[in-house]
Amino acid sequence: MSGLREQEIIYIHKKEICNNGYGCDCDSLHKVDCKNGLTIIAIRWTRGNKKALATIILIKYWEKFRLLQKFDYTDISATHKIMKRDVGIAYIAMRKIHYNVMRFKETLSVDEAEVLVGRFNSVSGKHYVLHDPEKLAEKYKTAWNNFGININHN
Repeated sequence: MSGLREQEIIYIHKKEICNNGYGCDCDSLHKVDCKNGLTIIAIRWTRGNKKALATIILIKYWEKFRLLQKFDYTDISATHKIMKRDVGIAYIAMRKIHYNVMRFKETLSVDEAEVLVGRFNSVSGKHYVLHDPEKLAEKYKTAWNNFGININHN
């Protein structure tokens, strides 16, 4: 439910987290844990024309993910197979589904959704990630609730 590409998930698995606080300009990950149980992770990773700016995930899932000793393409390949077998959806399609969930009923604005898929064309994109994470996390939770998916941190 992160909307990240395969390489981006592998990248954030062991990437160091900055201790200087959320919004620093270093190359490390920056995160803020929100009141609703979600964490917003500022990634700011660019390779070629692909960007990973930020993602949102339940704090408890982020913590479990970071504790994994190993996470690589073998794990992603297994996920592909399970998703294809059990729900008939290719893993790669999840990124498009994620975007459309965020935009359904305009729950997230274009700028907010664009930040989560690694693209934006305005300075407001950085604002959404750095300056109002609580509001963005609430909208993210609402977007999934629109489809009956209750993101609960308990």
